[in-house]
Amino acid sequence: MLEVIKIEKNFKKLKVLKNISFNVEPGEIVGILGENGAGKTTILKIITGLIIQDEGYINIMNQPLNKKSKKNLGLLLEGDRNLFLNYTVKENIIYFGSLNGIIGKKLKENTEELLKKLNLKNIENKIVSDLSRGMKQKLSLATTLIGDPNIILMDEPFLGLDLESKDIMIKTIKNLLKEKKSIIITSHDMDIMEKLCQRVIILHKGEILIDETVNTLKQDLLNSKSYTIEYKFNNYNLIKNEIQKNKNIIIENFDKNNFSFSGYKDKNLFYDVINILKDLNVEIISSKQKLPDLKEIYLNITKGYEL
Repeated sequence: MLEVIKIEKNFKKLKVLKNISFNVEPGEIVGILGENGAGKTTILKIITGLIIQDEGYINIMNQPLNKKSKKNLGLLLEGDRNLFLNYTVKENIIYFGSLNGIIGKKLKENTEELLKKLNLKNIENKIVSDLSRGMKQKLSLATTLIGDPNIILMDEPFLGLDLESKDIMIKTIKNLLKEKKSIIITSHDMDIMEKLCQRVIILHKGEILIDETVNTLKQDLLNSKSYTIEYKFNNYNLIKNEIQKNKNIIIENFDKNNFSFSGYKDKNLFYDVINILKDLNVEIISSKQKLPDLKEIYLNITKGYEL
């Protein structure tokens, strides 16, 4: 388990992290979201000891952050910062494996396993400087995983990846979850974060605005619910005019076959619209509720805060 407790960090006179506290359990993926400069990467670097915090402390597997407990950590930085550019793909993995105390047959087996798992086998003898950005990112993940860390920190792991590489990365992360690893991911790819993360932390200017499960955020935190209704009726302007009489209903789009609307948390709004349609003898073909996605949740929570 990872515990981050009351972390504060200043760069000169600028406070970049303010009272940051959270934990990550085994078998849990936590996503950290925030604008550029919110403090996401700084948090990861403090957890690994690359940057020293001004206040607060880190616990790794119930131990304070030190040389011994750091062996439980794996850090994937964006791009090629994990890599030796003049080494081959295979040499990089072997080198980082040896740094983690893996030797002999075990090192060879682990290296071969990662080359196959991350679809790097066909480029194992290529020099890293000749690789695409996506290939470098996959190799960085391999060098992160070679030591079999219990806690894995990933900074923008999907940046620069094509669809096939993203799928491989996602499958690898899901398999790590089955192995009860504790995982933190920072990313601007909201769709992938929504698919992977059970919980998200939203940062703004070094402060945590929210720390909650994705499902809870979807159900409870947005002020409105959105619906789409498909219908048959000759006079769609009449429908629109009648619905607009209810000031709590926001029409998002409207045409001759369907319309979408949203409203503040009022369970009766949907039924109010249905009753309007029934009174007008409108034939309702279908209706569905649209749950907010992670991007909508993020924008809703951060709106009103100065960027």
